[in-house]
This record gives sequence, structure tokens and C-alpha cells, in this order.
Amino acid sequence: MLSAPDYHIKKILPLVHAKHIRKRAFRVTLETINGSAIVTAKPLLTALGCTVIGLNTKTNGNFVHPPEPNQKNLATFTNFTKKKKVDIGFALDPDGDRLVVVSPTRGVVSEECTLALTVRHVLENIEKGAVVINQSTSRMSEDIARENKCKLYRAPVGEIHVVREMKKRDAVIGGEGNGGVIYPRLHHGRDGMVGMALILDYIARTEKTIDALVDALPHYAIVKDKITIKKIDFNAIKELLKTIYTDATHTETDGIRFAWKDAWLHVRTSNTEPIIRLMAESPMHKESEAMIARAQEVLAKHNT
Repeated sequence: MLSAPDYHIKKILPLVHAKHIRKRAFRVTLETINGSAIVTAKPLLTALGCTVIGLNTKTNGNFVHPPEPNQKNLATFTNFTKKKKVDIGFALDPDGDRLVVVSPTRGVVSEECTLALTVRHVLENIEKGAVVINQSTSRMSEDIARENKCKLYRAPVGEIHVVREMKKRDAVIGGEGNGGVIYPRLHHGRDGMVGMALILDYIARTEKTIDALVDALPHYAIVKDKITIKKIDFNAIKELLKTIYTDATHTETDGIRFAWKDAWLHVRTSNTEPIIRLMAESPMHKESEAMIARAQEVLAKHNT
């Protein structure tokens, strides 16, 4: 009987051109913050013919940095990857459902790019179909779906909400901008392992570097912030924001989200913490920051 990790790997390998990936003989750095993800991640990469150079890849649960795989927390792994002669670096959170790519020349690639890379690969090289992302995910995937004449749907933030919408729309791929890829051919759940396999498959099929694939993505600047809630009437805040952003379309399926032609602002209460999250995206970083600052001013006046 196969172990759970071996069964997982067995199900992933037929989803990509494993033989072609093996021919590339990729050199890969891997960081799993000493969590359980290493149990599947390293054997999968090895099965795909990769030489794996690991950092913090024990299973002792000793998290040497905060578990969220972002640029700040992956500084040591970034330096480690840049010093090695590798094709790509992969960083996973402890349980392996969030994946971040690290370029050996540039460092951490935004976690928002993980999903965008896999969406483009699936739609352009595997199959066309609907895509589902959450309300706070970068519009990169939205642009890619449009380029491929595929429908894109947005669900409330949270894996379960995205999955429900994916099942409803019979989506071919979906996920969240925190590095969470959901590929229904494997299962309906965020999975960093299949994310790694798809990205290696993308590189192998196109014969391009990870830097070239990232450069080819639509470019936007996303800014994320939060404020602690003291006493606030969020419904009143939503109504006030609507009077401010009269030039935008808006939806209220998850907090309130305003959308313009090439930008959006999402303001929502957290499902797990006493905070309000603010996310904005536009072509320019300054513009995204300005949208966040304006929304913060409104919230600050009513957060007493």
C-alpha cells in the first residue's frame, strides 16, 4: 500500500509532462520551514528528475522564521538561492498549501504570481475553461483569462468559497493570491505540490527561464494593509465609501470591492481577526498606495 505522500505524487505526475521535465534536469532550491510539506515536496521534485538543494527541510516543526512565505520571511532563503547555481527556488508554508517562487537572480517573486503563472500555463498549454479567484487576488489572472477567451469569476476570500465557486463553474483552475493553487484535476484544495509541478512543466514546455515567464505576466502593483478594529459600523463605512468612489463599479459579496478599468480596491473585515483588511491594485505602486491611504483616512475617522 502506498503511503499518503507517495499516493499524492503518483496522482500529480500524470498531470504534467514528467518525462520532458526530467530531461531538463532542473536544479531547485527548496524551503519548507521545517514543516510537514517536505515529506511530499522533496520526493516529488526528485521524481521529476530535479536535483534538490534544501534549506530548513527537516520535519521537527522548528519554524526558524514566521511561517507566511513572503519576501521578508524568505530573506535567508533568497540569499541561499542566489548563491546556488539553480534554475528556480520554491518556498512552501509548513503544510504546503501555499507556494512562492524564488528567482535565482532576482529573489522572491510576488506570491500573487504563483497563481498567475499556473493559470497561464493551464489555459495556454493544457485546456481552456473557467477560472475562479478570490476578491483580493491580483487581476493578472483576470487579464490572462481574457486573453484566452475564458471566463473568470471572483469568490469571497477563503479557500472554501473559492472551491464552491469552482465547482459551480466547473473551473479548470483557480485559487488565491497568497500562493494557493487549486487544480481540480488533482483535487479541490490549495496544493503547493501541484503548483511546483505545473510551473516546472511550464518552464520545460516553453524552454524559457522563470524570469522570462514572470516578465511576460501582466504587470500591476498590489498593496495590502490592515487596521485594528476598535468600534466601527462597517455597514456605514461601506455606504460612505460608495459616496467617495462614485466612478467605480462595486460588489458587496465580501466586504466591498471597487473596480475601475485597470485598478481595484477591496475593503473587508477579517474572518479570523479583529481587523479590517485593505487591498488595492493598479499599474503604479504610488496609485495603489494612494487608494489605500484614502480608505484608511475614512476608516480612521470612524474607528473610535
